[in-house]
Amino acid sequence: MASLKRRILFIVHDAARSGAPVLLLYFLRWLKVYDNEIKFDVLILRDGPLRKDFEALAKTFIVPKEYRYTLTNKLRVRKHPELVDKYRISEVTAKLSKNGYTLVYGNTIVSLPYLLEFKRRVSVKTVCAIHELSNAIAFYFGKEDVTKSLPQADLIIAGSQAVKHNLNKEFSIPDDKIKVFHAFVDFNMAKTKDADTLRGELDIAKDELIIGGMSQIELRKGVDLIVPVAVSLKKNYPGVKFKILWVGGTATDNFIQVVKQDAQKCGVSEQILFIEHTSYPDDYINLYDIFLLLSREDPFPLVLLSAAHMGKGLIAFRDSGGAEELLNDGAGFMASYLNTQEIATIIADLYYHPDKISNAGKIAQEKVTRDFNLGKTSGLIYKALVELYK
Repeated sequence: MASLKRRILFIVHDAARSGAPVLLLYFLRWLKVYDNEIKFDVLILRDGPLRKDFEALAKTFIVPKEYRYTLTNKLRVRKHPELVDKYRISEVTAKLSKNGYTLVYGNTIVSLPYLLEFKRRVSVKTVCAIHELSNAIAFYFGKEDVTKSLPQADLIIAGSQAVKHNLNKEFSIPDDKIKVFHAFVDFNMAKTKDADTLRGELDIAKDELIIGGMSQIELRKGVDLIVPVAVSLKKNYPGVKFKILWVGGTATDNFIQVVKQDAQKCGVSEQILFIEHTSYPDDYINLYDIFLLLSREDPFPLVLLSAAHMGKGLIAFRDSGGAEELLNDGAGFMASYLNTQEIATIIADLYYHPDKISNAGKIAQEKVTRDFNLGKTSGLIYKALVELYK
């Protein structure tokens, strides 16, 4: 394979310990080993706990929360607060454009305004890796803006077929602008505790089925849906002994407080346990018997791949994004969109027939090892970047 002898800037939208930043971190670690001649820097748009990991790999720039504008710009911003981001983007790209980058790789749709500004200032190739579906994109940009601006990128990477289909259908992005590279797993998972130890610390009985989820705490991730799932299990399948664990957020998150209140009013608070965001998520995924993805919209979640790699039982909604691309062919179980009763029925069936978990888990594990591993996908991304210069 030809070498990528370029100077590259990778833009990270957020240094939080979440799917898209973690995937880019995995790729950059692979890239550093695969091509030791390559030179790259990192620009973090919002600081977070992964900052030190990126700094260990490359020179890393952070966009400060409060940017120092010129006096003229300060006066304009006071009159027009909506210009804050515009001036921040202009100031940052003006400085970094002097570094001689020949390629700027933006991770997530959030990086798009920076890519456009780099392209306006200097002759540079741009790549935009999209990890979002419609609702997440709409949170940042209007449909017209995306339809007009995104095709200006030299390459668009979609994180799943669902993402590509959405770009085609909702934003009229042509097929020849998009390459699909699924999320991938770094098989060197950081587990610090075995499942039995953690089960004991959480005071979960050995005969209780552990159903687990993990995500940022927001409506899109379906955290609120654990309550109707628990209610349905308790009411319709009283013989099923279970605990639902959800990892993410903090104890002070208002959304979590609302869900806890719902659980208490519905009489299932003893069956639900929230765990704050952790630096060792694999400990909890390893503990789960079933990984429950309740997202209303999710392109191709990394945590689902991690659970698949550990051979867990996987359950998700149809029509919610890229989960079906992993769970088809017997690798998991699907319920109708937002049908929590159907989710409960699937869980009860797995409780009484645990062999179904192990059989599907084995298929999922083999699929991830074969199709969604770090080396395979990273190699494909590297090749696509090289081809930009042919």
